[in-house]
Amino acid sequence: MRLPDLVGYQTAVQHPATAFADPELRASTVATGRLGLPRAVAGNFAVTYQLNHGARQWAVRCFHREAADRASRYAAISRSLAQLHGGPLVPIEYVDSGVRVGNAWFPITKMPWIDGCPLNRAVEQRLSTPYALEELERRFVELVAELRRRGIAHGDLQHGNILVDTSGTLRLVDYDGMFVPALHGRPASESGDPNYQHPRRALQFDADLDRFASRVIVAALRALAIRPGLWSTYNTGDNLLFRRSDFVDPARSPLFQELYALAPIREAAERIAKACGADYAQIPPLESVLAVQSAGPAIVKANHVAVLNRLYGPRPTRKAARTWKLRRAVVQHAIAFSFDGALLATGDGDGKICVREAATARTVRTLRMAPAAGTPLSLAFTRPGRLIAALAERAGIRIWDATNKRLLYELELGGGNARSLALSSNASWLAVGSADRTVRRLQANGRSVGAWVQFGSASVVAVSPDGRYVASAGPRTRVHVWSFPAGQLVGRLSVGRGITCLAFTPDGLCLAVGTTAGRVSLWDLATCELAEEALALAAPLESVALSPDGLHLAATGRDGSIWMRRLAIQDRVQRPRLLDSAVVISSGYRLFDWLRRVALL
Repeated sequence: MRLPDLVGYQTAVQHPATAFADPELRASTVATGRLGLPRAVAGNFAVTYQLNHGARQWAVRCFHREAADRASRYAAISRSLAQLHGGPLVPIEYVDSGVRVGNAWFPITKMPWIDGCPLNRAVEQRLSTPYALEELERRFVELVAELRRRGIAHGDLQHGNILVDTSGTLRLVDYDGMFVPALHGRPASESGDPNYQHPRRALQFDADLDRFASRVIVAALRALAIRPGLWSTYNTGDNLLFRRSDFVDPARSPLFQELYALAPIREAAERIAKACGADYAQIPPLESVLAVQSAGPAIVKANHVAVLNRLYGPRPTRKAARTWKLRRAVVQHAIAFSFDGALLATGDGDGKICVREAATARTVRTLRMAPAAGTPLSLAFTRPGRLIAALAERAGIRIWDATNKRLLYELELGGGNARSLALSSNASWLAVGSADRTVRRLQANGRSVGAWVQFGSASVVAVSPDGRYVASAGPRTRVHVWSFPAGQLVGRLSVGRGITCLAFTPDGLCLAVGTTAGRVSLWDLATCELAEEALALAAPLESVALSPDGLHLAATGRDGSIWMRRLAIQDRVQRPRLLDSAVVISSGYRLFDWLRRVALL
């Protein structure tokens, strides 16, 4: 029987109660577009609809291309996926007589609806953030490894079949060409998207189907992290970078020629080009390529930062950990690195301060504040190695030597109660935001050296190590950056709402911003540009700190979590400091402000 076309399915699906055999689908509503018609996502073999039943959402695929053994294939795939728990694949149900078009019944598949954007859109959104592309690559490599561990191949890895949700998790859709062990011995039902597949792939069908496509995707992600401009030249909307014509004749491919000129990606491009001329069955798995030692590390300048090349080689052994995460029973309100970056201190609401090795998270010392000390809202190490804690107490501030459990200073604000405070990373300066919207800059000995009224609430503050800059923000206000000794506003950062914590980098050139979404963004203050963004925790952030070398970021969450990771940024281009650049005011005002300043000189 001939399968319906899109028009036939559109007409039927408008009325789920009469179109579907499945009771849950019959009671569902179909998602519609602007014209009130069912929203359809058309693919090579099927058209997909979203149906909503209460809190549950379903993806229903209606086939428009025939396949003789589709029922038996999906039966095997369904049994295999039913045994999985989590991961990039979700269970799927094949219904042989699932949808009625006219007087005839036709097959469908039903699976949970996956929210997310296609990989190509996710890549486009991250082009200005090399680390975010690196994180996509890492997750994709883990996805491919998970499939191989289970002896499964997707069969059509391409941007439209890889969805990226808001947390960065990758999920796979469209299982028409999937291989599972129960299907061993059958030919392939499709050959995949030609912009991702080996030029001589035919009807091979085994657990190695994804070898070539996975290498193509990894190479594209790495190339874009190095040179984002490749996107505007080679992306067509139907690929990432590569096209079938590149694989058919690599020697005449402009893309391959550009990749050969980029030292960090040259070896990857050469290996893909060589694979294009080799037999399909001889393509090595992705993990064997990743294990090849690269000729040596290379530093590549991109977007005014240097990105450490990780091309197809294991990361060099480091004493410093790249990432670790802990979960404590109580919230850690403050966090700080020692002056040499070897230690990381956190303080909780009970006055307990824990000092850990930054590399391993191993506890080396536990300090307890005096019973009347209060909650440490900010921590910092002095150069000799003493740990200083700043605490708010009504209309005053207390500065404690936590190492020796000794009160150093007690400061009276002379205004509203303190809502936020922050020590500089060397414990020399203090910034305080009060309930009356006043923001103050003080020396750690208590001498006030500046005060101003914030445009809105100043619920979070930060001060640079040299005391020249103070940043302040509220949950619904922009980040404001002030310079001293003039005490003038030199910058506004539009970083979104829900700001919970701020911290300057040790050189004072960047500002880390933490939010209620659990994200940390690193902003270049000389250009007002986003330098890096990372998903830190699944809970709102409480505090954030950067190591003295600027290479590590640590944060605490309101769920008791503590997190530390190595940043992608390895070096920064030398440039004028914030006060000298005079280009920080938000983009609409930047040029005018610069011209005004020049005219006044």
